[in-house]
Amino acid sequence: MAPVKFSVLLLLMLCCAGDPTTAAPSKYIGKPGTCPTINWFAPCPAPLPNKCSKDYDCPDKQKCCEDLCNYQCSDVVSKPGTCPTINWFAPCPAPLPNKCSKDYDCPDKQKCCEDLCNYQCSDVY
Repeated sequence: MAPVKFSVLLLLMLCCAGDPTTAAPSKYIGKPGTCPTINWFAPCPAPLPNKCSKDYDCPDKQKCCEDLCNYQCSDVVSKPGTCPTINWFAPCPAPLPNKCSKDYDCPDKQKCCEDLCNYQCSDVY
């Protein structure tokens, strides 16, 4: 009887375990930043083939973002973090030229933040 019990137990384990060739998905960590907002009202003439499947398929600081018709490499909107609070009571002697226009103009973890007189790279919190 012991071989029958072992066979039944083995059969149950194989049936209930699922497909042994598929592994559980690993935790995917992408590049920092946020994808652009999708304009769901824009027309999509036809579905297009995906140009990427993960962030690291994309060059440099681009991310693999969903577009209306497919996934493609896109410039990110922002880095994580919050810009410092602006002291609106401090005097601005004269408007200064902007030192950045988007977060990825700034090094490392700095963001392009509004200052009283211009936009400049700032440490975030």
